[in-house]
Amino acid sequence: MRLSTSTSTLVFLLLFPLITLGQPKVFSDGGTIQSVLFLAGDLVDIQCDSVFVLNKLTFRRYDSAYRDLRKKGTSISGLMSAYDEIITLQENRLREQTRNYEELRTQFSALTSETRERISDSSARLGSAVASMENLNRDLIETKKLLGEAKAIIEAEQRGLNLEKLLWGFGGVAVGIVVGVVISN
Repeated sequence: MRLSTSTSTLVFLLLFPLITLGQPKVFSDGGTIQSVLFLAGDLVDIQCDSVFVLNKLTFRRYDSAYRDLRKKGTSISGLMSAYDEIITLQENRLREQTRNYEELRTQFSALTSETRERISDSSARLGSAVASMENLNRDLIETKKLLGEAKAIIEAEQRGLNLEKLLWGFGGVAVGIVVGVVISN
């Protein structure tokens, strides 16, 4: 049996029987070769990047060609085993990368949560600091007002004392004049 290069790749993706009535049949990339049986009128939900559809006769031909290749000499068998190992290694690597990605996603989510908490805490502290500064500003304005009033009171007291001193001075001059007139008479 002679296989062309483009059709020989179909050997690796086989359709796995799956029979469900009335529901769409899901065909997803599970990392393995699958063969799925579809009947006329079945709904198919394809969740991978490529799917090969083969009729029964073609499937049997590719399946028998695949089995014949596996039964051939040790070199082909070794090549197929090496290919199977490569596929297994690639599947393992993909699982490992998926696990690493999920771990990174979990860590990123935790970091995002922690960052949001810190931002919230910082915002609360900043709000408290702003409120304290506003209170301090009001207190400073009130203190400035009270200092202005105290200054006005002190200036009024000072004027009152100056006026009192002036009156005592005029009183002393008047008494001196009166005493001087009395003594001189």
